[in-house]
Amino acid sequence: MTEVIATIGGKREEGVEQRRFLVPSDDYAVGRFGFVIDETKHAAYDGPSSFPSWRGRVP
Repeated sequence: MTEVIATIGGKREEGVEQRRFLVPSDDYAVGRFGFVIDETKHAAYDGPSSFPSWRGRVP
């Protein structure tokens, strides 16, 4: 599984809501518009993070 941090529209500016998802590694392929989360296939994740800087950031 690959842990990803997603934002609506891929926006990265300060204060944008971020959510984490677990994506099967075989599904994770970055395309022209980045990687698009499909909430019917990719589970939202709120467990321990492999990202050292993740602190559960919420605007």
